[in-house]
Amino acid sequence: DKYNLSDKVHFIGWRSDIPDILQTIDIYVSTSYNEGMPDAVREAMAVGKPVVVTDVGGTFELVKHGKSGFLFSPGDIDSLVKYLKKLINNPQLRVFMGREGKRIIEQKFSTEEYARNFEKMIFDIISQKDKIYKNKSI
Repeated sequence: DKYNLSDKVHFIGWRSDIPDILQTIDIYVSTSYNEGMPDAVREAMAVGKPVVVTDVGGTFELVKHGKSGFLFSPGDIDSLVKYLKKLINNPQLRVFMGREGKRIIEQKFSTEEYARNFEKMIFDIISQKDKIYKNKSI
């Protein structure tokens, strides 16, 4: 093939054992054209995998380009291949980026952090209750 990656890339289709698969992969790749805050990217980073993902939706909030993975524009196959080759050929970079991604998730995007933020939001709403309903006539 043009990019010479066919022996290194596997398309596995739909799976129900994603946590197990994430433990076995070296690099997580997403070529999505549309995302919100992609849980799949967050999950891969949480287990210490470097990511190569399209710069759509909230991925830029998760991935620090060149630090925890690589971002590329949707459809930019040349950049995708360049970043994959860089990670395939550099195990130390994969480890570094995986650790950095895991650190980012633990500090900013873990389930615990989401729960803390949600709890804070609820308490803020409760504390603003009088202010919210003060001007409403029932």
